[in-house]
Order: sequence, then structure tokens, then C-alpha cells
Amino acid sequence: MTSRAVPPNKNSILELPVPMPDLWDKKTIQYYLGAVRGGLEYRINGYKHRQEVFEWQLFSSQVIFWVVIMLVFTGMYFAAVQFHRGGSGKKRAREEDSGETEFVASLKGFKVKSPVLGVVILVISLAFFYLYLSHVYPIREIF
Repeated sequence: MTSRAVPPNKNSILELPVPMPDLWDKKTIQYYLGAVRGGLEYRINGYKHRQEVFEWQLFSSQVIFWVVIMLVFTGMYFAAVQFHRGGSGKKRAREEDSGETEFVASLKGFKVKSPVLGVVILVISLAFFYLYLSHVYPIREIF
């Protein structure tokens, strides 16, 4: 008797070597079925784990989305408050805000300089939202 077996496919955990009929005794069949059962349980547990990870990622991305929206709208609100305050026509308010505010984003681009703080706040909010949409939010296929 020779111990011959069909070689497994290296891409699948379920494709174990199948013992040839001349090696089929009760103990070998029990071991083989136990190995197949273990492989199936491994696949089921892996599937459940991936499903839980996707559910967590969905929840966390929704939370991050709403935090980003809240931050952007808060920045836009503060910008509106600053615009209203700067354009109210009160001489005293203009004297207090006579200094210019400057915002500089790196990589040799994007510079805003304004006597109205609202413009800078608005630009920061919109830049943050753009970076979120372009780098965090994009949805890509996984298959």
C-alpha cells in the first residue's frame, strides 16, 4: 500500500488532500472530517469577524461624517458672525479689528489674508471639508 493523496489547492483552506480509497479506514475518515469541519468553522469565524469589522467601519464613518459636518457648519456660523460684526458699520468694532488675519496652507499654495476674521474662518472650514471629501470620504470597491 502506498500513501497517495490528491494535493490541495493552496488558495483554499477547504480543499484538503483527499485520502485515496485504499487508505479509508474509520479513524482516517474521522480525522479527515474533523479537519474539514475545522476548516469550515475557520471560514465561518472569519466571515463573522469581517462582518463585524464592516459594521464598525460603517458606524464610525457615520459618526466621523456628522462630526465633520458639525465642524464645517460651526465654522461657517462663526464666519457669518464675524462678517456681521465686521460689516455692522460701528466704528469702534472696526478699530478693534483693524489688524489683518492671515491663514497659510502649506505645499506652496493657498494663502488668505483678510481684515475680516470671518473670511479666514470660512476658508479654513471649507478647506477642511474639501480635505475630508477628497481623502477620507471616498468610497472604493473592495472586490
